[in-house]
Amino acid sequence: MDRALPLAAVVGLAVGIVLSQLLAAGWYLSLGAAALYVGWCYFAASYPAALRTGVFSFDRRRDKLGYAAGVFGVSTTPLALGHAAGGDSLALAPVVAVLGILGFLYTLGAVVAVAPEATAEPA
Repeated sequence: MDRALPLAAVVGLAVGIVLSQLLAAGWYLSLGAAALYVGWCYFAASYPAALRTGVFSFDRRRDKLGYAAGVFGVSTTPLALGHAAGGDSLALAPVVAVLGILGFLYTLGAVVAVAPEATAEPA
């Protein structure tokens, strides 16, 4: 039996509950983040080899600098969004949601790189 979907549902439900109950996020943000974490956890559990691979590799120096600048922006933007949403204090709910977006997209790219048959249409 495939255990990836039930595991993903439990993780998504837990994220949704934490966001809505502990971090006082609205239902819309909680539901969206929960769905992101369901997708992320599903692919991570279904294709564990994807988590051990490097999806992106850049050989040229300028490309590495561009990648480093982008990673810096991606890592600091959720904090800035959380701070802007929370006023004087850091609001963690938007940070959790943005990290879910990034994790899902990165894992999805890794799955496509490791298991291209996952995106093939059934015959």
